[in-house]
Amino acid sequence: MTKFGRQNYIFFPHFTACYYATFGLEFSQMNSIYNISLVLHSYNRWFVLGSLMTLIVYLWFHKKEATSLKWTSVPKRATLITLDFQLALGLALYYWSPIPTYFWTHLPETIKEREIRFFGLEHITVMLAAVIVIHLGSYKSSKKSTPIEQHKTLFIWSVIGLILILSSIPWSFSPLISRPLFR
Repeated sequence: MTKFGRQNYIFFPHFTACYYATFGLEFSQMNSIYNISLVLHSYNRWFVLGSLMTLIVYLWFHKKEATSLKWTSVPKRATLITLDFQLALGLALYYWSPIPTYFWTHLPETIKEREIRFFGLEHITVMLAAVIVIHLGSYKSSKKSTPIEQHKTLFIWSVIGLILILSSIPWSFSPLISRPLFR
């Protein structure tokens, strides 16, 4: 394991304590907030994936008989709410975590380390793009004139967003970067 490997949270205790002290919080307080947010972020991803897949399956099976978006609005809203909550948790974790701060302060060295680069740059970039794509799809579908066009537009943008999300989740079985499925 490299010096930037899985144990960087343990490996940088002095850096982490100094980082949190700048915000006027005790390390133990900030550490517990960080850990709670990390667990919520880990579990909420399953709600995001479930609601997004439910929306996609619903749109797929109702693509021919789309009469209105009345029933589509329930899975669409559930998807957007869980997605926005996940985004808020992710941005809070990005702000509180010492990994992105270390990544940006030591960019020439850390850009070569896969795990630090993934959490410092790749994960947040692709996930932000996925959230934007799904929100754009929701907006564009509401501007279409017929329900069939609305379903088709929402389906296409949601599938693109799902592909982006699946590509940037640190799966436990991934050879590139892995994290436990549940924390």
